[in-house]
Amino acid sequence: MSDERTNNLTVLFVCTANKLRSPTAEDVFKDYPGIEAMSAGTDASAPRPLTHQLAANADWIVEVAKTNVPHFFP
Repeated sequence: MSDERTNNLTVLFVCTANKLRSPTAEDVFKDYPGIEAMSAGTDASAPRPLTHQLAANADWIVEVAKTNVPHFFP
């Protein structure tokens, strides 16, 4: 969730492999004022796999590929 000290909006970018699309989006937004950008992948072998904790800590989840993120968390 938003960090109380900085009031940053936490945005989690999600794609399948977390190798191209979501890390690129994270890089684009990481220095944007007021944004804490993160990325993850829905594939278990992703460098940073999507977890319930990552999703719970995000204010926004932005899907940057057709990954069926809503179906990831039953």
